[in-house]
Amino acid sequence: MNLSPSAPSSADEAGVRAELTEAAAKLVPILAGQAEESEWLRRVSDDAARTLREAGMLRLSTPRAFGGFAAGVRTGMEVTAELARGDASAAWIAMVYTGGGLIASMMDDRARDEVWGRDGNTAVAASLTPSGSAVIAEGGDLVISGRWDWASGIDHAR
Repeated sequence: MNLSPSAPSSADEAGVRAELTEAAAKLVPILAGQAEESEWLRRVSDDAARTLREAGMLRLSTPRAFGGFAAGVRTGMEVTAELARGDASAAWIAMVYTGGGLIASMMDDRARDEVWGRDGNTAVAASLTPSGSAVIAEGGDLVISGRWDWASGIDHAR
């Protein structure tokens, strides 16, 4: 079952996958050159994150309505596997952002607009170990409380 309202057909997905994997392959030498700095920083460097952003790697699962590729899980996996040939850490955050984007893309129109309405390159870092609660307060605001573990990629997410 395809839950994304703007997901491409299977034929479109294969074409998108091929294009994105080719684009990722071009980033391999650039990311490899930035890997040592990321290792030293113990986080993906700003240059590596900028490289991913400028190449569209943060828009893999962003809905098409917001300028993304609406790529599925298989495309995300193949693209990040290619990125990992240059820098596994950069590929890791690209994968985290793709997963976070997939989750956010399944939300209602208001939530998707809040995430990507101002910037289709918004990176969504997610912690998928929920241990909190959410209630709708008076006025319709969502009040979230709890404790979550750390999440990779937060330095370059909004």
